[in-house]
Amino acid sequence: MAAYEYEVNDERKEKFVYGDVGYVVWDTYIAYDPDKGETYNTFDDLKGKKVYVTTSTNQAAMAENYLKDNPDAFTLVYGEYSNEQIVQALTSGAVDATLAPKYQIDNYNKTFDVDLKIGDEPVHNSDAYLLFNKKTDTKLIDAVNTALKELKGDGTIKKLSEKYLDGDYVPKD
Repeated sequence: MAAYEYEVNDERKEKFVYGDVGYVVWDTYIAYDPDKGETYNTFDDLKGKKVYVTTSTNQAAMAENYLKDNPDAFTLVYGEYSNEQIVQALTSGAVDATLAPKYQIDNYNKTFDVDLKIGDEPVHNSDAYLLFNKKTDTKLIDAVNTALKELKGDGTIKKLSEKYLDGDYVPKD
């Protein structure tokens, strides 16, 4: 079993079984530094811009898919996952935007004392789910789904989100 911010995508569906209960909202927004004078709400708003994506993420995959239908709409700048690197690239103007969930941008703003903004609406809606090996006993999967549903229902997941993430990032099923 794997627990992280694993979003549903076709490639992962081929290799894994997803749990049935989303435990964190992982909607993807376009994030940017408003001090640079631009606002970005949609992929179309990024025409001619540089967009930072972390290698091998769902955010990179969605941007790559957009570019398949809209070649040369914007330039992807790939990097390793480093919060400092992403924030510095945005605030220095090395890139114009990045793709991230609201939680991540809230975290950047708090950690680095910046004021990054997100677009008005997500460019992709998604919750994160647990992943299981395809050979996992279905009784275990069912037991984990049931337990996670109970923890969401009694407010435990929300309390953990507020304690460790400084906000309620639990999906409202």
